[in-house]
Amino acid sequence: MVPVAQMLPLTESFWAGNSVPMPTLASVDAARNVYVAGFDSDNGFKMTPGGTITEIIDETGDGSGNGLESALEVAVDGSGNVFVVGYSSHNAFKITPGGDISEIIDAAGDGQGNPLSVPAGIAVGASGSVFVAGFLSDNAFEIAPCGSVIESELENWPLVSTVEDLILMINTACL
Repeated sequence: MVPVAQMLPLTESFWAGNSVPMPTLASVDAARNVYVAGFDSDNGFKMTPGGTITEIIDETGDGSGNGLESALEVAVDGSGNVFVVGYSSHNAFKITPGGDISEIIDAAGDGQGNPLSVPAGIAVGASGSVFVAGFLSDNAFEIAPCGSVIESELENWPLVSTVEDLILMINTACL
């Protein structure tokens, strides 16, 4: 197996004129496709084991006015759906294997007065729920497969005392 650092020229231009000047986190699916979030380039890429690179999301986000700024992290589920958080745009997107993009949460959070501010962690649980941690809002959200959003403050998470602990927990325990 080739290390990700050798597969992707992360600090240089990608083929076809795309670039990732400040890549953040990568995720790998069961088919060994590698997904990379581009923080400074406001985009995300998929690289197949054969080396084909495709931009799967850019700064236009879902193309309906919900943009992506500072793509920080990426996660992938067992069905091939890819999830990307926008650190500066305070939102997260779902990209289906067919390329359809939808915003799954925005700065309004759960819409019940619990905002999402500076999302810094994303993971997919075994049930298909997506978990997003808000760095400045000190909370986390569970987005159920049906689209409902549930907010939980840090004090409601066992063994979590800081948002950094929550992000670590989401990134490891929910996979």
